[in-house]
Amino acid sequence: MRLFRWAVLVLVILFWISGIQNVQPTNVGLLTRFGKLKPDSAQQTAIDPGLVLALPYPIDQLVQIPRNQEQRVEVTEVWAALDLPIKNNKIDPIYEGYCLTGDNNIVQTRFVVKYVVTDPVAYHFGVANPETMIQDMVLASLTETIAEWNVDEVLQLQRASREVTVAGIAQTEKLDATVARKAQERLDRVESGMRINGVEFVAMHYPRHVNKDFENVQTTLIANETNRQRAREFAGKERFQSEATRTTKIDEARAREHQLLSEATAEKENFVPLYEEYRKAPGLVWQRIYMETMEQVWKNVGRLDFVPPNSRILLTDEQEGQQP
Repeated sequence: MRLFRWAVLVLVILFWISGIQNVQPTNVGLLTRFGKLKPDSAQQTAIDPGLVLALPYPIDQLVQIPRNQEQRVEVTEVWAALDLPIKNNKIDPIYEGYCLTGDNNIVQTRFVVKYVVTDPVAYHFGVANPETMIQDMVLASLTETIAEWNVDEVLQLQRASREVTVAGIAQTEKLDATVARKAQERLDRVESGMRINGVEFVAMHYPRHVNKDFENVQTTLIANETNRQRAREFAGKERFQSEATRTTKIDEARAREHQLLSEATAEKENFVPLYEEYRKAPGLVWQRIYMETMEQVWKNVGRLDFVPPNSRILLTDEQEGQQP
């Protein structure tokens, strides 16, 4: 009996000291008594890392929660790998999930949510399953956002046609930032004690049932854009050559215009005095012009042969090169 009493005493001591626990350096602790947060210095607060004096379980319980440590949750509810088998060539929402875009296209994506715990009390007592809640919140925000965007914007993960203001700076609206912002608003409404640090898209594609067709469409679009770019380059090259030819022709026309104008001006300067003389003495001026013309003829011709009227002559080879 004496040995039994000592054994019982040792067990009682071990039972009471079993409540002493250690809070890890990367965590904060919440001490609960009969399931409710134990008051500490007239206020409810988290416990810093170190030893905690508490009553044994189930009276007291120490809950450890990560402090300022980023956690990651991968969401695959709207994802199906391209190598999965196809059933009846249809997308079964029970078998796999998907998102519907604003222009009635379907995409599937896999992404990772990064978050930290900002309020351990709200995190532990306000949320039954934190990971499930944050997955549901982000998934709801994702489907809502994609339903407002067209498929090209979703695949590019941004809306170039629309800007948002972040910290007073206008930026292109990004899909990951928009989803994170909407999910955080949902979490704040339920006081979850969590802050989303970011949403990272791991993969995104069309459903495997039609992925090959959409790849062909994308290939065709790329080819069309390439051809358009080549056409623009060709048009630019031809336009440059046409402009150069146009400039050359204009310069030649202006030079010809200047030459003709100079010749006409010179002829005018010679003609005006002659015309004035002709008005004063027409016969004399006509006689002089005639004589000057004949002098030029005599100077510019070679041998002269006079042919009598009503006669014909034949030129030999030696005479063909001479001017009559």
